[in-house]
This record gives sequence, C-alpha cells and structure tokens, in this order.
Amino acid sequence: MKLSLPLTTWIAVGFLCMHLASEAQANQPDPFFERTVKPFFQTHCLECHSGDNAKASFYMDRLHLDFTHPTNADKWVEAMDAINLGDMPPIEKPQPDPDQVFEVAEWIGSQIRQAQEESRMKGGQVLLRRLNRDEYVNTIIDLLDIDASHAHTLRELLPPDGKADGFDRIAAALFIDETQMEKYLEVASYIADMALPDDPPASYKIDWDPIDGGLARIGDTVVPRGSKSFSINISGGAKPFEEFNNGILSKSPTRYAIARGNLLDDEYPPFSHGNKIDLSEVVREDGFYRFRFFAGAFQGNRDLPVTIRLTYCSNTPLEQEFHHVVQGSIDEPVLQDLVVFLRKPSDFPARFHIDWNVRGDTIIEDPVYKELRQRLHRLSRNLSKAIRQKDSEEAKRLKKEQNEVAGLLKDFRGTAYIENPDVDAADIPLLFLGASEIEGPVTEWPPKSFAAMKLDASQSLDSESISESLSYFIQRAFRRPVSKEELNTYVNPILAAQKEFGLSYMETMRFGLQTVLVSPGFLLIQEPQQVDSVRPLNDFEIANRLSYFLWNSMPNTELFAKAARGYLSNPSIRREQVERMLADPKADRFINSFAGQWLSVRDFGSVQPNRSFEKRKDGLYYDEELLRASIGEPIEFFKHVLNENLPITNFIDSDFLIINERLAQHYQIPDVDGREFRKVSIPDGVQRRGVLGMAGLLTLLSDGDRTLPVTRATWVREKLFHDPPPPPPPGAGEIQPNTQGEKLTVRQRLELHRQEPTCASCHAGLDGYGLALENYDAIGAWRTHENRNKWSAIDASGHLKSGRTFGNLEEYKKALLEERDRFGHAFITQMLTYALTRPVGVIDRATVEDIYRQLERDDFRIQTVVHAIVNSDLFLTK
Repeated sequence: MKLSLPLTTWIAVGFLCMHLASEAQANQPDPFFERTVKPFFQTHCLECHSGDNAKASFYMDRLHLDFTHPTNADKWVEAMDAINLGDMPPIEKPQPDPDQVFEVAEWIGSQIRQAQEESRMKGGQVLLRRLNRDEYVNTIIDLLDIDASHAHTLRELLPPDGKADGFDRIAAALFIDETQMEKYLEVASYIADMALPDDPPASYKIDWDPIDGGLARIGDTVVPRGSKSFSINISGGAKPFEEFNNGILSKSPTRYAIARGNLLDDEYPPFSHGNKIDLSEVVREDGFYRFRFFAGAFQGNRDLPVTIRLTYCSNTPLEQEFHHVVQGSIDEPVLQDLVVFLRKPSDFPARFHIDWNVRGDTIIEDPVYKELRQRLHRLSRNLSKAIRQKDSEEAKRLKKEQNEVAGLLKDFRGTAYIENPDVDAADIPLLFLGASEIEGPVTEWPPKSFAAMKLDASQSLDSESISESLSYFIQRAFRRPVSKEELNTYVNPILAAQKEFGLSYMETMRFGLQTVLVSPGFLLIQEPQQVDSVRPLNDFEIANRLSYFLWNSMPNTELFAKAARGYLSNPSIRREQVERMLADPKADRFINSFAGQWLSVRDFGSVQPNRSFEKRKDGLYYDEELLRASIGEPIEFFKHVLNENLPITNFIDSDFLIINERLAQHYQIPDVDGREFRKVSIPDGVQRRGVLGMAGLLTLLSDGDRTLPVTRATWVREKLFHDPPPPPPPGAGEIQPNTQGEKLTVRQRLELHRQEPTCASCHAGLDGYGLALENYDAIGAWRTHENRNKWSAIDASGHLKSGRTFGNLEEYKKALLEERDRFGHAFITQMLTYALTRPVGVIDRATVEDIYRQLERDDFRIQTVVHAIVNSDLFLTK
C-alpha cells in the first residue's frame, strides 16, 4: 500500500545531504544514505535551494548533519513546518514518490531519535561554564557582604562577556583565555584590597562657605551677546540671592537660568552659573560620603515642599542625582545630614552642583530690555545667514539695523531684571543655605567582609586559625561541600607562602582571597557528568541552578541549609523556595538580566535621535529624561507582571502601563505626577498597550531620524515569536529613501523594494509586523500622518506570516494574540534558554510542550513558566 504522507521530513533530509554535497565529511555516510537519501534530494531540492540565490533564503547546502546542534535542528523543524503548510514542493515541480518519502522519513526519524538519546545522555547540559560579569559581581557582593553600590565599578573592571542566543549567560560564549585570566587576577587583587584592608581608610573633609562659593559668584552686570561685535554691560538689577544670617537666601533662579525661559515649578534651576562644590580632594576612592549643611525653607503658596537636588559629576558617565527635602525654617535652620555613595572619577573633576525647585517667575526681565535683547539676537542671526548666502544688500541693511538696536541698548538706563509685579513677594518659596561640610569615605570598622571570611583583624599568625577561616570561606565560595583533600590543595600553598615570604595575618588572608577568586571552583559552575548515563542533580547543584537562575548569584544561607538537609529534591519545598526567591529584592537581578536582554533594554540609548526631535514644540520631544524613563519602563512593566503573576499575554496587549510623569507626557496621558513609576490604566484613544507601544523600544528600532519597519518587524518575530526571518540574501538591495520631489510613503517604498526578485519572498511574511507600528515615529511618539506632514495618512494594515490580516494597530494586537500558542512557546523557549544557559532546540521539544500545557491550563500566568522550568527534567538532571 502506498502512503500519502505529509511531505515534512524530506526537506529536512535535504538540508542534511546538501551540506554533504558542499563539505567534505569526516564520517562516512551509511549505504542507505548514499543509495536513497542523497539522490532523493538531488532530484527534488538542489535546483531551488542551493547556492547564493536559494529561494526563500533556504540554503540547504549550508546545513550540516549534527542533529544535536540546536540551531541546526531548529532549521530542520522550521523547514518541516513550512512543508506542513502545503507550500512545498511547488505544484509545477515533480512530486516525490510516497514510497520513497516513507523510506526517507524512516531514516530521518531514526537520526532525530538518536540525537535525542545522545542529548539525554548529557542531560541536555554543558559540563561547566564561567560566571558572567553580572553573576561574578553579584556573587562577590553576596559572598563578602560588600555594599551593592560597588557593583558598577567591579563590573567595569571585568572582561566583557560573549553573547549567544540572545543572552550573555550561554556557556558556549563564556570562554576563558589568557588575557581574561590576567584580568581576573587584577580584579581579585582589587577585591582583596577593598574587602580586607589593614586599617580603616583615611577620611578627608572640606568645608564650603555658601557666601564665598555662591553669592560672591553672582555678578552685578549682564552682558547681552547679540553679536561678537557688541558687548554692552547693563546693571543686573533685582538679585535672586542675598546674604542672610551667615548664609545665602534664595528666592529666584539665577539670571542665567531665567534667560533660558523654560522653567517650571518643579524644575531645579541652578543657584548660580558655575556654582559647584569641588570634591576632588575628598573623593579619592569609591565609597559613602557624608554631606552636612545648615538649611531651612519657606514653602510659600505652593503644595510642593522645598527640595534640594545634588548632581554629582554632571554630564559625565558617573552622573548621579540625590534629592533631599529641606527640614527647618528660614529663621530656625537645622542641620541636614545626607550619606551618599560616590565613585572616584578617573579623568574629570568630582563636583557637586546644587539646585532647588525654585519658582521661575519671581524675577523677570525688564520688558524693554528683553525686547531689545531679542531683537539684537535675531538681527545677528539673520546677518550671519545673509553673509553665508553672499547677499550683500541684505547684509548691509541688517548691519545698519543691528547698530541702531545696539545703540538703544547702550542708551538703556534701566536694569536687566526686575521684581515681577504680578507675584506677591510674601508668598514665594525661599531657601536658606548655610555653611556645609563634606567628608569621607564613611566606613564601619571592621567591615562586614571580615565576618564573611570568619576572621579577626587582631588575629595572630596561627596556622590553625588561618586554615579554619580559609576552609570556611572556600566552601562558601565554591558553593558546595569541599573535601578535606581538596581544601588542602588550596590552604597548604597559602600557608607555605605565608612562611616563605613572611606575610602578616592580613596579607596572608588577602593572598588566600585572591587565590580562591581565580580558582575554577569559584569562576566556574561545575556539574560533573557521569559516563553514558543521566544523573539527577544533587541538592547543592539544584541550589546553584535555582540561585543563578532567579538571583544571578550564589545561594544564600537558607538555600545552603535546605541543600545540606536534602530538601531541595522535594518538589513542594522547591516551590516554596522559588516563591520566596521571587519575593526577595534579589529577584530584581533576574528581572534586569532576563527582561533587559529579552526586550533589548540594554541596547536602549544606542540610537541617537536627530536633533530636530529635541526642538519640537508639540510636547513630544526627546531628551535625557525621556531616555532614562524609557529604559525603566519595560523593566518595571516586566517586574509588575512577574510580581502580580499576570498572564504573559500582557506583553502583547495590556490594559495598563507602568509609567512616570515624563512618559505620561510623551504618551499624552494626563494626571501622572512625579518620577516614580506606577500602574496607570490606559485611557480611551491612547495606543500604548503591551511592549510594542513603549517609546524606548520604538526609538531603538529606528535610525534616529525615520522609522525602520523591517527592523521593527524582525524584532517582533525574533523576540516575541522566536521566529527570526532569514538574513537577506547576497545582493539584496536597500530600501531607498525618497528622492527630490518624491513623496512616497514607507509602505510604497517597501512595495518597490519587494519587486526585486531576491527580496519578495522574505518580505511577504515580514513587512506587516513592522508596518503595523508606523503610527509611532522615530522616538515612539504617536502620529497619524507620515513625517508629521499632512500629505500621507498612516496605513497600518497588513498581514502576519500565518495569513491573518489586520487593518490598524488595535487589530494587529488582536491578530498577535490569536497566535498566543506560538508566543507562549517562544516565551518558554527564551526563559528555558536563560535558565539552562544553553540553546533550546528540537531535542527539547517535549519539555517545551509540557511547560506550554501547564501554562495554558493556568491562563498563561508567568510564574507558571518559572515553576515548570524548575521542576523539569532538563533543569534537575545532568
């Protein structure tokens, strides 16, 4: 009887044999392959799916025989799934004989089963992997009880990580070479010096006099710079500061800030132009510093409290902001005390810039002076333009008018600034700032790292006590029980070095700490493999997998205790521990790492929008505050979904946002005040549901000037559906921009691009995913017309790869949700890849399906995925 099989397997074998046709293989194929499989695909596949111009970019001749390789196996499955849709072989081509298909299917099926068996023999895992940078830093912080504020500096000292399958924790990309080991030695030395100092670090202190440092810098003249040819000194007039009770009393922003003309009640204009406190003689190392100053405030007629903002190292990579609500009154100031963590700059001064949320309308420019100053500025600008355009007549006219206005300014006898007659002076907010001092670093002695290593700074050079401390520390650093024999391989050389070089007690312990931090037991996560068998992980290995999955760090005391008693092999106790770990603040490390890479947040800010977006007057502009808020939004959104155990479908379509005031302004949502992120219901007419409405992501998927629908489409398919389109074939043309006089939309230019033969097949199942997002411009602002011109309304219609159609963005989200099964499988694959630290492919299909069934039963709730992964055989076996 002939079998009419779905032609799913034959193309997969084609991938296999075409690779053999292009590469010399070390292994000899079996006779059946030579006799049946290879001729089969030479007849039915090579014509269309080989060479540089392979149809649909299916390069059968470039794949290989290794069915255990996840990426390779995934391509086989992708091809088979495409055949299941009935697209192959083309109807006009000769059809394979069903009997022959059956024989080939039997052969390929045996290859897949063999690959699955080989994978299971390895537990689907790697034997060992290096800690990545985040894991290393977090482990150091938890191991030595170091304040987490040191994390950034430590991370910068470490060698960079490789990345594979979307994550920086994939074992295959985390290699160690000679250069990296040298770096690890340097970092270990730095950590040892920081964690185990001989004495408390020296503390430095400076005093700052606000009269000399602030009031004295406020000049009494104003220089309107309308042109390089004119410099006209005019009396400043009303003063924003005055000397008061051995300090300064501020009631208005500085004249410099006033001239900018963009102040709001909740902004922080500077005390004075150039008024900064230089901390270079104090901040000589990373650490905590105490800032004490006398201050008092009068709130005036505003609901806002008077708040000081300290900006450290403004406009540098080390920039930090610290906010402090002022206590005390103007007449009875009190001592304000702040302790802040500061990093030592390497090549620029360490400075504090002091601002406060002053009102911006208490002192204004004299109207006559303001009009003359603005006229002079406009004339100077237009004169420069006329000179560039070589328009001598216009330049001559403007020069004459410029001289006339400059003369009027010279004859002006008023003052540049006056008290605003419309503001009651009795109601304006006031800030008094008195003398201040800054000292540090502020440390506790002995540091907590001493207790973490079970040592005492007053300890004598006693071999037994040194051995005890090192043995205790090594077992914690290696994150598992360590035999006495293995301990001796580390402790004995350290003791020998102490005697040979005459090291002190602390020098010996620092040497011991360095030795441990560069050892395989610390740097690597090791899970020894049994020969030709699968074994369950022991409880300490489970503790490590749990902890590095959900905390990006070593197990804590409770996990170690559960492991020592053998409790983690119990599913119910594992579940309790997962719930405890997710509720712990350390889970933020998992959120920042997993969500930061899955949703590409780590790349936000890599695209710099065109400067024209900074100058827009419609309120939908781009600035640093929007960038910072955009980076926080997807992280806070993921955190909310995880903490509330919401369905993962919220990432596609949600009825809420997690935003702050700056994002609310960009999204045109009223009544959201402050920098803190909070849950906000989406008003009618606001199209921001799910991650695809987030400004940071939409900006990343642009070129900073225009939208990139193909880039956006690729991201959706890759990140949300784990279905990246193939790379463009060699010779594929670019999507051309409009030329002079053309007004083609992005959609029209894409249609022209698809007319190229090598591009049509790929773009047919791709473009709709990105064109649906065209209502968001290059900074993620909503628009109804392309480029904000009225010549072309946005057409967001299209279709998905599956054939589902939509007419607008709302219908697009509904179409994506109709494929929640594909999204669910993709999300599971992403998180499983992250948890197992290796690619997930066809050999893991049964586990993915099992987790998906659990997810579907639990209404797609996100914590179901976490629990199911932790309870899977892949997670619990080696």
